Amino acid sequence: MTLLFCANYCLAQEPAWLVPPGDSFNSIGRFSEGLAHVDFRDSRSVSFIDTSGRVKSWKEPFDDAGNFHNGLAWVYKKINGKTLYGFINKAGELVIPYQYDEVEDFSCNRAAVQQDGIWKYINREGKTVIGDDWVITEMPVINLQQEQEMEDVEPPAFACGRVLYRDENGHYGYRDTLGQFVIPARVDYACDFTDGVAAVADTIPAPVMEDDDTLSRLYNRLPPGPPQYRYRLIDLDGKTICRPDSNVTLDLNGNFSNGLISFLLETADSSNWGIMNTHGQVVVAPKYRNKPLPFCDGVSVVQVDGDKSKWNKDGYLITLDTLGRTIARFSLETPYGILYDSNLGFHEGLIAVKIGDLWGYINAKGRVVIRPQFQSAGDFHEGFAVVMTPQGKAGVIRNPLNIHH
Repeated sequence: MTLLFCANYCLAQEPAWLVPPGDSFNSIGRFSEGLAHVDFRDSRSVSFIDTSGRVKSWKEPFDDAGNFHNGLAWVYKKINGKTLYGFINKAGELVIPYQYDEVEDFSCNRAAVQQDGIWKYINREGKTVIGDDWVITEMPVINLQQEQEMEDVEPPAFACGRVLYRDENGHYGYRDTLGQFVIPARVDYACDFTDGVAAVADTIPAPVMEDDDTLSRLYNRLPPGPPQYRYRLIDLDGKTICRPDSNVTLDLNGNFSNGLISFLLETADSSNWGIMNTHGQVVVAPKYRNKPLPFCDGVSVVQVDGDKSKWNKDGYLITLDTLGRTIARFSLETPYGILYDSNLGFHEGLIAVKIGDLWGYINAKGRVVIRPQFQSAGDFHEGFAVVMTPQGKAGVIRNPLNIHH
């Protein structure tokens, strides 16, 4: 591995390639369970490579494939002009036949599959564990007219041994991997479990004017606006852990990761972001104008904007550990230019960042570890990351920190 001296006397590394960029592959997937799917440029078929970079010599190629989860990966082929999905094991054997019109990845040894317009959950043997009546394929959203409507969604995946269901009254609950109703449907909104915790919510009743005058009657006849929710955190048994204050908004898009979640505290004077744990305890006081990125591998990062220079040159980044302590504070200026974009979290000690027109990697202390040189750069998984060169060629690099969780 070649080492280069940076302007600030730090060492940036040239990448060590597992799969050098070339003309063999159109694209390469991220590693999962020791394998990554590859799309061959010449044959328009898909196979897998292992962590030595060797292509698996399985009996048949596939038209497309997903990542391995719970030892299985979805694959599909066109059969009599129709695209059908099945699942293979890590020996490349088709263990669940081509029969489904749509599929999702396995999690908790369960996968959502659709056949002839009917969704269900199956186990690793392909047997049904939850039928169509209880599979969520729509969720409420607020449209541009500030009205609630239903939007098609992919069925939720199992997480922490639980999956969402919705009853005929529109209330949400959770089932386990055997299909048992372990948390009854009693709430108006609910999120997936992460880190053993889920956010659920009840609708706050719309205010009503009780006076019997003209103004009150007109007010009470107004169409209802979008629903307002009061959230609480529950455990895997459905017991309430805590109820955040009404002026606290949880980052439900990021959700819990590493046992932590960002939250927004809104007061009459300000709106600031902080971080709380799964017990509702504040780990980082709400003091940031920008939302911290979700924790990953024990690290979060938050940008603090500058106010004195063009292009935010006096802004900086702060990295935090899971105890809320500052790991480092570093400028957006690097020896290679201004850092102005990044992936959504640290993985195995590094985060991909865009400096100028190219992507490289920095560590949690802000040091450029792999100089910017890629058209795109993926996260590290199992010691490897997929990158694309400016010439549009895909390759796989090794993690120079040699951290593999």
